[in-house]
Amino acid sequence: MEGSPSRKEIKAGGLWDYFKENKDYPLYMVKNHLSPAETSSPRNVRKGEGKIIRVEGDKVACYRDEKGKTHMVSAVCTHMGCIVQWNGSEKTWDCPCHGSRFNPDGQVIAGPAETALKKLSEE
Repeated sequence: MEGSPSRKEIKAGGLWDYFKENKDYPLYMVKNHLSPAETSSPRNVRKGEGKIIRVEGDKVACYRDEKGKTHMVSAVCTHMGCIVQWNGSEKTWDCPCHGSRFNPDGQVIAGPAETALKKLSEE
């Protein structure tokens, strides 16, 4: 059914464009999931800083606000599963794969992700 919202129309060059735009995705997935965490404990995250830590084998995005409270969310981007990285200039968690951006508490600022990072805890 042409024009149906449930169907995506693939144009002649569209599939090739899709592959070109996503050729680095598998590399980021493997590299980011296998790379070591930046630190081993939330205690090593300074005020105003975010770092990736490991908690029970999972990568966690840990941010310490200016008052010293830590905010921990899953480091796995909700768009396609890449590991987010801390952007100290903007104070955001950014996904290197497709450009999604999240605030320090994991809420979506810009897509393509539509769902917030899973909240884990606050201290």
